[in-house]
Amino acid sequence: MHPGQIVVQRGRVVEVTQRTDARPDIDLGEVALLPSLVNCHTHLEFSDLRHPLPAGDNFPAWIGAVVRYRDARQAQISDLIETGLQECFLSGTSLVGDIVTQPWLPSRLATNPTFSGETAWCEHLGPVAEPRVVAMTEVLGLTVDRFRSTVAWAEACRATDASQSARIEEIGISPHAPYSLLQPLASEFLQQLDPEVITAMHVAESQEERQWTEAGEGPFATAFERLGIPLPSQRMQINEAIDLLKRQRRSLLIHGNYLTPREMDQLAQAQNVSVVYCPRTHQHFGHAPYPWRELQSRNIRVVLGTDSLASNPDLQLWRELVTARQQHSELSATTALAAVTEQGAMALGRQHDHGSLNVGKLAYMNVVTTPAELKPVDLLEHLTTNDCQPRPLALSRLARGLSN
Repeated sequence: MHPGQIVVQRGRVVEVTQRTDARPDIDLGEVALLPSLVNCHTHLEFSDLRHPLPAGDNFPAWIGAVVRYRDARQAQISDLIETGLQECFLSGTSLVGDIVTQPWLPSRLATNPTFSGETAWCEHLGPVAEPRVVAMTEVLGLTVDRFRSTVAWAEACRATDASQSARIEEIGISPHAPYSLLQPLASEFLQQLDPEVITAMHVAESQEERQWTEAGEGPFATAFERLGIPLPSQRMQINEAIDLLKRQRRSLLIHGNYLTPREMDQLAQAQNVSVVYCPRTHQHFGHAPYPWRELQSRNIRVVLGTDSLASNPDLQLWRELVTARQQHSELSATTALAAVTEQGAMALGRQHDHGSLNVGKLAYMNVVTTPAELKPVDLLEHLTTNDCQPRPLALSRLARGLSN
């Protein structure tokens, strides 16, 4: 829509129009106004890393480095999540699906207003001047005690009144991965889980995972033996993990780098499972080409995430979009944009408030500077092939100036 006007009242969109006869209160000039972005998968607790952790000799070795790094910083977890959340927001992401771990508590994600005041700008954009989070509590453990401990913590988090923080949209569950869950205890827990609880699981992330789940061999078996973890007689299979995710009304299959055609057919039987692709993390590990075309041909929703700074140089979701288009020539600009906006909001079950600038939704939006010579018809193609650095309107220089 060019030219266009948008009317916002108390943080919500009340009108979107192409009319040019009414003088706006604020003229943004020749810029693109886009919905804010939706990052469907990250681990913000690693937000102090300056560089990704080296991929190492194999995936379990990298996992071990990640666990050691996290365990050394448990006391800082709340501050690290806040740091990561602000990086996401300042680079145009308003809604984040974050995996949280013990000992995080919902009360630690308190509201942290960016600006306040009596001006009309603060009144109408103040409610969208900070990001929102769908927090998914991580459940894992290859021993009974460890598994039950994380379950008890996760259930305590979900029992907390999330409304104590305006930034928490929802609290869900993240059974970590088939290789880190005690079977059949994990299956029993997930089968009894309320189907309304949003659920996320890392599945088919690496070849080493398939070695472990299918044959009980490979680097995972070696790592478990070295740690003195009894090798379980039963291992959760990838098709079993998919079946568990299919039970939930909304669920996320994280990564899916090595899904087989049969497993993709299994996913296609249910529209409630979204697959989250993290392009630059995928590059970090040198994985085989991502099966985007195969997933899309089966009408499986594919959305984007950044993963964490343990495998990514930053949390800027727009760069994931650009990387995805570079890696997948068949990916259109429209599909790529939807994967970080409308489709991402649907994957997290928050499409009533996020993902587009439709009337009634929260007025989270990004401003993007555009070349003066660019024709509107070429805008989307230009934006999705360049690091255009979207910034939240509520925190733009113009907004700061008007709110003072």
